[in-house]
Amino acid sequence: MLALGGITRRVAGKGGEDRSPAWSPDGRWILFSRLSEALEHTRGDNWEFFLVRPDGSGQHRLTDNFLDDEQPAWSPDGSRIAISRDRDIWALGSDGGALRRLTRGPADDGEPAWSPDGRRLVFSSDRGGGGALWIVEADGSRLRRVPGTEGASGPSRR
Repeated sequence: MLALGGITRRVAGKGGEDRSPAWSPDGRWILFSRLSEALEHTRGDNWEFFLVRPDGSGQHRLTDNFLDDEQPAWSPDGSRIAISRDRDIWALGSDGGALRRLTRGPADDGEPAWSPDGRRLVFSSDRGGGGALWIVEADGSRLRRVPGTEGASGPSRR
């Protein structure tokens, strides 16, 4: 729909369950998570990423694995996408390649958001015994807690 409201139009496929839409910085794509049927090597259904143009054309699958891919966030230049994948933060190329794991461990990390310069990500996590915001460099180095953010969630770069 238009930003000021109006008639809605479906752009993704009919049926199924879709969520977490994210516009590409240039406005040419919408990335979203879709619940996919169980694959031969999985125990159940899982979430995968799909891309579609705003007019509904060009829809295609971006990821195809047995892990849950959710909560996408485009980098400011559109070259990478931060994602939550099975409780960790990952970055992948906007073409679905160049996958890099940025966090690791028993914590539940999610809701990634890029810094305006694309050099860091902020995300929510329960690591360290409670919910707070954390920052990690885009290469996965220098993981640190943001002081004074206990109980915070839903970071945003805006």
